[in-house]
Amino acid sequence: MYEEFIANLSEACRRSAPADAGTYVGENGILYCEKCRTPRQTDVTFLGHALRVYCACRCTMEAAERERAETQAAEARIRAGELRAQGINDRAYLGMTFARDDRPEHPLSKAARRYAERFEPSAEQRGLMFMGSVGTGKTFYACCIANALMDAGVSAWVTTVQPLLRMAGDFSTAEEIFARIKSVDLLVLDDFGACQSGARNVELLFEIVDTRYRCGLPLVVTTNLRPVDMRSAPIELERIYSRVKQMCVNEHSPIIMDGADLRELAA
Repeated sequence: MYEEFIANLSEACRRSAPADAGTYVGENGILYCEKCRTPRQTDVTFLGHALRVYCACRCTMEAAERERAETQAAEARIRAGELRAQGINDRAYLGMTFARDDRPEHPLSKAARRYAERFEPSAEQRGLMFMGSVGTGKTFYACCIANALMDAGVSAWVTTVQPLLRMAGDFSTAEEIFARIKSVDLLVLDDFGACQSGARNVELLFEIVDTRYRCGLPLVVTTNLRPVDMRSAPIELERIYSRVKQMCVNEHSPIIMDGADLRELAA
């Protein structure tokens, strides 16, 4: 029975790689691929018996690797699309990518690219703050970072402060909003400092920032505020700014964006 099993296995191996138009028999009796000239068969020993079995030639393995890479790329595109659908609700933000950056050698661009390349979704990841007047590119580079991270499979949520405050203050959506604030890898608060009037808004904004702080998750902020504005803030805003500075001020941040209004120049 044992000898019969070995014989049947050997015959099955032989039939698994029959000679066809794409192969030829080498001097050693083994099938070779006509395209890449590498073996389609190999000799192995199984339980003391020599067997000749099928193996993939080099071009077959290369084709399989290309297919695997294409599948992974397609899955990554699908994943990035899902992340953008969840994390970006303003179509204008979708077009703000490093591929459309017309000044890649500018120090501000390099700083944003460096942040995206080195980003790790962990408690050790520091935040980033873009400060400057209107139209200097703060939102553009913040969204470039978010889009680059989503392309890499990292979750990000880009939102301006005012609609976030509305959703966080709505009883029907507050629980969902704060669950996202606690879980998304990167939260981008655009136009920070523009809607901080009213006791309820101030309270909600502190809760949003403090939630990220207590979860140890990074925050990217764009603001028209100047450093002096944060230092001389009213008492009700001081604790918010203190939290933001703890999260976003480091040796690489804030990034001060000076210069003319780029939108006005373009117009």
